Amino acid sequence: MTQQQYQSHYEQIIQDGLNSYARGDHVHAITTLGHAIALDPQHPDGFTQRGAIWAEYGDYVQAERDLRTALSIRTGVEASYHLALILSDQQRHNEAIVLIEKALAIHSADSELWHLFGIVLDRANESARAIEALTHSRHLRVWDL
Repeated sequence: MTQQQYQSHYEQIIQDGLNSYARGDHVHAITTLGHAIALDPQHPDGFTQRGAIWAEYGDYVQAERDLRTALSIRTGVEASYHLALILSDQQRHNEAIVLIEKALAIHSADSELWHLFGIVLDRANESARAIEALTHSRHLRVWDL
């Protein structure tokens, strides 16, 4: 199997897992994403997607483990976003802020990440910074149109 075929196969497994999730078959989605992870444990997408599904089901321990694994492989917006939400939902706002700041250092033009940053800052009672982040997010979204 060539590298391109291998990558295509991996992406198909990820898509199958996401399709299962979209159909409401969460158990199959988790299992399928586990197959993707077994196929390529150095690729963050399987961990990111599975972590997001675990979080949706309220299993924050499993979700945090998968999302931190994804971030240890490569800092990505999606994994950072989901993990920051989990941390903030658990009142771990300072950890979420540090995580988002690291992601923004790499992905400074991501309006959704800036929006989440504003929400987390507000939850942490940092109103002035929250307003700045939300204003910046809105400015970036204008350019997305």
